[in-house]
Amino acid sequence: MTDVRRFWRGDDACFAELVREHGTVVLGVARGFATDGLHEDDLYQLVWAQVLRKRRSYRGDGPFGAWLYRVAVNVCRSEHRKRNARTRAEEVAVTEGREREMAWTPPDPLAGAMRAQMVERLRSALLELPDQQREALVLGRLEGRKASDVAQMMGVKPATVRSLIRHALDRLRSTMEVPND
Repeated sequence: MTDVRRFWRGDDACFAELVREHGTVVLGVARGFATDGLHEDDLYQLVWAQVLRKRRSYRGDGPFGAWLYRVAVNVCRSEHRKRNARTRAEEVAVTEGREREMAWTPPDPLAGAMRAQMVERLRSALLELPDQQREALVLGRLEGRKASDVAQMMGVKPATVRSLIRHALDRLRSTMEVPND
């Protein structure tokens, strides 16, 4: 029987004795959770690494084998949950990827051309605005500045800025309207 005090101190010889005495218990638990031989080896090593890290939690009140069994089951369950979570996440990613692929539609060249025409019309309409209206619209709406800040920059009152923006928008709307045929 192994001395618990030596185990607590991390005595290498003591640890080797425990592995020889109780290795079959750990191997049996690992085998129950493993998907193949390599996974079994990984679980076996993870359990013993955890035993070494958690050695101070064993107080010697009960049999070492029972404590070891509990550690082995906890490690293996934890690894099993991680593996299942990873598998589910991969399945979701694949499924979502397929849905995105199926939902994709090629760009419509006609819509792109129409958008380009509209952008050009808007640019021309902006250039046709009186200078003060264009400046107030750009500063107030496109740059998102407050009317009081724009007023200070332009040397006018905030009410004037709001009026200039309103008139500029009205003019743009009328310019951009598509006539009904």
